[in-house]
Amino acid sequence: MSQSMPNSPQTQEAWLQVLAKGLVTFPEGWWDELGMENGTFIQAKKEGNRVIIETQAVKPALSRVSSNAEEKTSLLVAQLKTEAQQLEQFYRLRNPEEVWYFLELHPYLVPLLTETYGQIRKYFPTADLVVEYAPDPEVPGEEQLLVLIAIEQDVNKAHEALERFNHDWWFDAGDQAFDDLCIMLGFV
Repeated sequence: MSQSMPNSPQTQEAWLQVLAKGLVTFPEGWWDELGMENGTFIQAKKEGNRVIIETQAVKPALSRVSSNAEEKTSLLVAQLKTEAQQLEQFYRLRNPEEVWYFLELHPYLVPLLTETYGQIRKYFPTADLVVEYAPDPEVPGEEQLLVLIAIEQDVNKAHEALERFNHDWWFDAGDQAFDDLCIMLGFV
């Protein structure tokens, strides 16, 4: 829901309602005017109490992509890696090429993985964290990313911590993952 505010022809402003889990929608027409598509990355920056959203940073890179599918894929993966460099600081990627390809297809997981890291650290402050691409060997087309939390304490305590993590945060936040991300304990 948005309410228009007075504005000039060059500047448009609107009040945006923040929905569940920080979801914000753009006013009708802005999506097309800004040239956005599903999966488009937009840059947001916080300045005091203001949030500024810019699409120009992504648009030129995407407009230079040739029709060659391989070149397009590598450019999008490179762009995604640039946007998500911090993921490699938070997690060890077990099969990085497959992980990055999956993230290219599911870019909404990048901010979720960033937020997940901070939440995991509340329950597992020093555990090694690994992200792994995991296709289901029995069901073609079924695939997901796994976040493996290394068991560094006794198994019962680790299970208790994971249950608290799930109850306190993941059961609600995990809805954003659409079964494309699973968090579990493991020996890494």
